[in-house]
Amino acid sequence: MIEPVGDEDHEPSEEGFEPEEEAIEEEPQPADYAVHALAGYSNPQTMKVGGLLKQEPITVLIDTGSTNNFLNSKVAARLALQIE
Repeated sequence: MIEPVGDEDHEPSEEGFEPEEEAIEEEPQPADYAVHALAGYSNPQTMKVGGLLKQEPITVLIDTGSTNNFLNSKVAARLALQIE
C-alpha cells in the first residue's frame, strides 16, 4: 500500500541529496499487471463488480493476474478502515 509521507504539496529539493547505495537482492515483480489494474484496463483476467463494505456500496476490481492489492484512500477514510 502506498501512503503519503510529509507534505504532499512540497516538492523535494535535490540540493545536498546523495543517494545511498545499498545491496538489495530482490526478485523483480512484473509491474504491468498492477499498472493495468490501476488504470482500469480490461482484459480476460479482470472483473468489475459491486459490493458492500460496512453497509456502504463499493466497486471491486478483481484481477487474477495482479500481484498487488489496492484500496482507495478516500474509501478507507470514509469507512474508518485501518490500512497496514
